[in-house]
Amino acid sequence: MLTMHPGEFLKLSFVERKRISPAEIARRANVSVEEIEDLLEERADLSPELAVRLSYVIGASPEAWTHMQAYHNLRKALVAFDPEGLEPFDFAPHARKAA
Repeated sequence: MLTMHPGEFLKLSFVERKRISPAEIARRANVSVEEIEDLLEERADLSPELAVRLSYVIGASPEAWTHMQAYHNLRKALVAFDPEGLEPFDFAPHARKAA
């Protein structure tokens, strides 16, 4: 199961639940409407700069916003990961042979 993209969280929690328009979020955060819409539609990842701005205008810490994005990206990478062709070192935990 993938974690929530920050754009999905913003859309569900603020655009839909609190009825705040993307244009109003963009105005208050002093960014373009396109930047907010791209985030809401998950066409773009959350930048650290936007995380700071959303923290100020919406709430939650910038770290919480960036953690949400990083964890979402990590979960996507784990789902897509294929170890074919990789050569782990002998000291890597997953390279240990079962006795």
